[in-house]
Amino acid sequence: MGDALNALRPQRLRTKAASSLLPHCLDGYSECNSCSSRVLLAHVESANCPVAYQGLKITTSLSSVSMIFSVGMLAFFTSIIVAAFNEKMSEFQDDRLKASIEKCTQSTILCGFGRVGQEIASQLHANKLNFVVIDIDEQHIALAQKKEYIALHDDASKNTTLEQAGINHGAKTVLCTTGDDVTNVYITLTSRYLNPDITIISRANREDNVKKFYQAGANYLVQPYTSAGLLAAEYIGQPVAFEAIHGILHDDKDVKIEAITISQNCFLDGVSLQKACFNQYKARLIGIVSDNPIHAKRRNRYKLHNQHFYFNPESSFVLHKGDILVLLGRQLSIEHLQDLIETSRLRRRTPWTIN
Repeated sequence: MGDALNALRPQRLRTKAASSLLPHCLDGYSECNSCSSRVLLAHVESANCPVAYQGLKITTSLSSVSMIFSVGMLAFFTSIIVAAFNEKMSEFQDDRLKASIEKCTQSTILCGFGRVGQEIASQLHANKLNFVVIDIDEQHIALAQKKEYIALHDDASKNTTLEQAGINHGAKTVLCTTGDDVTNVYITLTSRYLNPDITIISRANREDNVKKFYQAGANYLVQPYTSAGLLAAEYIGQPVAFEAIHGILHDDKDVKIEAITISQNCFLDGVSLQKACFNQYKARLIGIVSDNPIHAKRRNRYKLHNQHFYFNPESSFVLHKGDILVLLGRQLSIEHLQDLIETSRLRRRTPWTIN
């Protein structure tokens, strides 16, 4: 048995030390145990055989390849599932956004969500008005979505984008508030083409572009830098008016714009603006709405349905019954003037007899 095992062992593994030590290691055991031990030793020694080692190596390599293949297939199918899930989530979000826009009535399309757009959105949201934000900047859209506004991440000058925002169903106004005049002109052109009746208010940063905006179809223009200059001039010349405007801009509840109608026989009926002197009541006259043909030749006149609005009228402008004063000031001052008009009407007294 031992000779047979030795014959099977490779020549390089047959050492004298191993042969001489084996009988001593197995000494004292029974023949059966001796045979079992020798068979076990034969198996252990056969593992050191180059042929057996190569077979083990091939088996291990196949197992590794199989494992890598299995992991790869798992990753592949996982990526397919994740991609399908993301696609479905995107479709769900698009459907929900579309449904939200379709629910909007009398809405405003706000093109641009920079500093100006964010402030406008804040005011619209505070007044509980419907609006849709459009911006091509990912960060701006992320901010709008964080505030839970209805927002479209796309180019506002594209027909499909404005149509998706509801320019032909539900929208009544388009606000172009980006910081680039060229972009605002393109949005104005596209909006006017898609909806000839919609109101378009655009931001104009340069004075030499104002004419282009009107040619593109804008109804109204807002010039931030010009407005800032006018406010500064107003502060120097009319501090009361500046205080009122500043209060409105900063959401001061005590400041208001009010319309007061001139009653027949009140102390302002038949009186010129110079004599009326509204500054003494701490109120600023913005303009007068009237359908009286007497004022027809006045400058700064704007058509309002069957009436005209006279912006910043001259001191020689004479007030008549039915004229509507558009005043800016603090609520207490406006209410005081209203009381004077009503009291004078009832007493039929003239301005110079009122204490």
